[in-house]
Amino acid sequence: GHMSTQTYTTQEAAKRLHVTDSRIRQVLLESRGIGRKHGLAWILTDDDIHRLGLLVGKKSKTPLA
Repeated sequence: GHMSTQTYTTQEAAKRLHVTDSRIRQVLLESRGIGRKHGLAWILTDDDIHRLGLLVGKKSKTPLA
């Protein structure tokens, strides 16, 4: 069948990840390749949010051993 992909705004992603909207945008700009930019808005999928979740939790560049 037709798979509809649920998409989210940066605000919704921020709510789900318990961070600020600006933090989400910061990570999106830093990481490239996550989400789609549509004009001024970002369009994020569940997969994008999952990947964001792994990134926003990192306070520093040091990888966990």
